[in-house]
Amino acid sequence: MTATKIALDAMGGDDAPCATVAGAIASLDGEGSLSAERVILVGREDELQAELDKAGGNPGFAIQPAQEVV
Repeated sequence: MTATKIALDAMGGDDAPCATVAGAIASLDGEGSLSAERVILVGREDELQAELDKAGGNPGFAIQPAQEVV
């Protein structure tokens, strides 16, 4: 069976994308953790990549570009 993918609006919230990328990375550790391959970060690709670079690189998240932010 294929694991369900989780799409995260990484540009949503007051401290996005910093807080949302940090949360996605935190979801990879601990009990009930996710695998990076299940997570899709949705948002401005350049900003998401910059946050991932600050955190040490992309652990394997897919990025779905979306230029418009609500």
